[in-house]
Amino acid sequence: ALGALKEFLQRIKSYSIQGVSHKVRGLRCDRGGEYTSKLFRSYAEQQGVRVTFTGSHSSAQHGRAERVWRTLDGSTRCILEDSGMPEELWGEAYQASTYIMNRVPHAGLSKERRQPMTPHRALFGYDDDLSHLRRLGCLAWAQVYNEHRSKLESTAWRGILVGFDPDSSKGYRILDLENRRVATTRSVTFDESVMPFKLLALGMLLPTPVVGDAAVWQGLHPEGG
Repeated sequence: ALGALKEFLQRIKSYSIQGVSHKVRGLRCDRGGEYTSKLFRSYAEQQGVRVTFTGSHSSAQHGRAERVWRTLDGSTRCILEDSGMPEELWGEAYQASTYIMNRVPHAGLSKERRQPMTPHRALFGYDDDLSHLRRLGCLAWAQVYNEHRSKLESTAWRGILVGFDPDSSKGYRILDLENRRVATTRSVTFDESVMPFKLLALGMLLPTPVVGDAAVWQGLHPEGG
C-alpha cells in the first residue's frame, strides 16, 4: 500500500491543468493493516495527506469507493465473458475496465448534471480520443520492427488484445501466443471478428498466413495443438 501511495502521489504531482498542480488532501481507508501501519500514516502526513478511517465492519461509510468497486467488478466480468479471457488474466481485464471507466462521463463530476464530465477531463482538462479502442480478446498482429528481424523473417507476431496501456499514448497490451507474455506496443493490426480464447475453448484452430496467399491452420500453442 505504501508503494502504491508513493506512486499515486508522484503521478498526481506530475499532472497539471493550465499550470495549476493537483494535490491530494485526504484519503479515506478501511482499517486494513496496510493502511494503519506507522510507515503508511507517517509518509502520508509528511506529504500533507490526511488519512481517516471507516469504522470496523462499516463498509457503508466507504460508500463511494464501494460503488466504484462494484461498477468495476461488473465491467470486468463482462469483459471476461465477452472476450473469453481466462480468469488468470483478471488483472488485465480489471485494468482495462478502469481505463475505460476513466473515459466515460460521470454525473458526479459535473456541477451541472446535464453535462457529465469524464474523470480524464477532470484530471487533464480534455477528453481522450477513443478511436483507438478495440474489442478486447480479439486477434492482433503486432509489428516486428526492422531492427529486430532479418529481411526474411515475419514482419508481425500473433497475439491477443488484453488491454490498453495507460502509461503510453494509445498503447495496446498484447498477449504473445508463443511465449505467453504480455507486451505493450502501438503498431498493431486487429481482426475483431476472431476471438482466439473462445476458439481455444471450443477446440478450434486459428488461420495463420504464411508465404503469399497460402495459409495453414495452427493452434494457439507453439506445439500446434
